[in-house]
Amino acid sequence: MDQRLTEKSEYLKIMMDKDKSTLLVIDDQNVTREAMLYLLKAEGYHVIAADSGQTGFDLTKKYRPDLVLLDVVMPDIDGFEVCRKIRHDPEIQDIPVLLVTALDTAEHKLRSIEAGADDFIAKPVEKRELFARVKAITQLNRYRRLLAERIKFEWVVDNSNDGYVLLNAEQNITYANTRARQCLNLPDVAQLNGPLNFIRQAQKQYSLEPQEAWRTWPTPLPKNPRYLIRAETNRAKSAWFEIDSCVLPESQTVYLVRMNDISSQVTLQQHISAFQVLVSHKLRTPLTGINALSLLKRQIKDKLTTNEIELFNIIEKSAERIHHQIIDILDYIHISGLLDVGSGLELSQLTLVVNELMLELEVGIDVHLPENKKNYFLSISREGLKAVLRQLFDNSRKFHPRQKPSVQLDVRLEKEHKILLRITDNGVHLSAEALRQVWTPYYQSEKNVTGEIDGMGLGLPSVASLIWSVGGTCHIFNRNDSLGIVVELRIPQYKMAS
Repeated sequence: MDQRLTEKSEYLKIMMDKDKSTLLVIDDQNVTREAMLYLLKAEGYHVIAADSGQTGFDLTKKYRPDLVLLDVVMPDIDGFEVCRKIRHDPEIQDIPVLLVTALDTAEHKLRSIEAGADDFIAKPVEKRELFARVKAITQLNRYRRLLAERIKFEWVVDNSNDGYVLLNAEQNITYANTRARQCLNLPDVAQLNGPLNFIRQAQKQYSLEPQEAWRTWPTPLPKNPRYLIRAETNRAKSAWFEIDSCVLPESQTVYLVRMNDISSQVTLQQHISAFQVLVSHKLRTPLTGINALSLLKRQIKDKLTTNEIELFNIIEKSAERIHHQIIDILDYIHISGLLDVGSGLELSQLTLVVNELMLELEVGIDVHLPENKKNYFLSISREGLKAVLRQLFDNSRKFHPRQKPSVQLDVRLEKEHKILLRITDNGVHLSAEALRQVWTPYYQSEKNVTGEIDGMGLGLPSVASLIWSVGGTCHIFNRNDSLGIVVELRIPQYKMAS
């Protein structure tokens, strides 16, 4: 067989079975080399052979064997020199070398040590001694390599931007890297006084959203992502972590959890969505004035020449194109006011916000506020809540068969300092899939659920991200008494002195 094909075949065998140790026998004597090949293969090792010192050195670099069995006396370069070359090459200097020598003298033993050999064995080789030496060296080398790989792996994981946590069958934390300990405010796991449950520790700082997805924890969810969300405060911005989990191979009870920080992506999405809502609506009125050109053309059409009418047509088409392009081109701006927790909306002002939206969207909305609405504030800015309600009211209009829905907004003070906003319409029911996915950020089927128009609208995932970022919750379900849906927003509140 061609030498290149033989080498390729050996290489494939080595790559396919990492559990077997690979040995390289370097000996210029055919009888000795073939005898060692036969014996070692019978013991279950992958064995490669070389008939000269230089060839053996080249194969050592190529295959990185677990052990080199190296004859001392060879015609081109002797075994001592090959061993020295291996020890001086940074890529292969850690590979163990067992020198095989016919001269069992103190001088040869000293030269073996000076050359950097791990051990030596005398010729003629006794089978049991050979197996014992090879087994001891390969096992020690495998342990050393595994330890080195583990140290590298732990260094990479410990310096990762993602948090990694190991959980046992009881969902208690058994390991957490540096990032996870920072995010979950954990001490070193070795210093824990008792079991520390992952969910209970996470709930001390974060809300778990969407709540439906967390009900099946820790079962991995291929489609429905889970998030840990820390609400924005006067001292810190909101934080978002996407949580992935998997059962470790060959284990039914050990879970690996990854905490992927997506705060910047969510913030960017919020800014873009906020801009699309606020700026597009501010531009709508002045741009609509351009439509007066059509009225002017009709009034003076009898007095215009053919060329002047054609010119008016060009202006009208250009104005319409500008109308759409201005809204689409300006796709990013930083709107910090949407999450300005220091300037919340007083509950008594909610009616004014709704009245503005009724005129803007041409939707009738029936508002019911609690009697003691004064001095209670929603922990979201006026513009932030207006953007959220605009999206929800607009969806009610677009989904209604005649685009004339009956919408009701009920507001109620709840326990735990929350204010409930319940929006009910009489449009259509949503599918179970849509209800399950509707709040999920980056949900690709969003426009099929919300009827979103390109370049316009906040989008229900962004509605959820705004509400979650201030510590609120979102729920959506179909009405039981008729067609239509119900959206419930629970937003944190705080009472302020008058």
